[in-house]
Amino acid sequence: MHTPSYTFDPDHNFRDDSTKKTHDYASGAASEFKRFIMDIEDLITQSTALTDDELQQAKNKLRKLLHDAQASLHDTRVSAGRHLNQGAHIADHFIHEHPWQALGVGTALGCILGFLLRSTK
Repeated sequence: MHTPSYTFDPDHNFRDDSTKKTHDYASGAASEFKRFIMDIEDLITQSTALTDDELQQAKNKLRKLLHDAQASLHDTRVSAGRHLNQGAHIADHFIHEHPWQALGVGTALGCILGFLLRSTK
């Protein structure tokens, strides 16, 4: 299992060393999904002119594309879950290191949220 590595800089900002990798991975997944959609559109457009053998090849290609898209979606979900856990760990660490600041931030957010959600009678 991947153990996240964090850096705490002098300005008290956490930096996750895998953030750039995740951004690159998400960009790759998005472009892979766009290619998947374009390939499906091409197959639909060409399907009327295909022979039986070509149609079978197109089906096999579509199955492979679908499998690759599902794998990419799974990997993205796993990565997002890992980053949510890392965010929770960072928040927990911050709260333990700076309890009064965390209380102030929580109070301010509660007041702002209460102000925004109050009913206007």
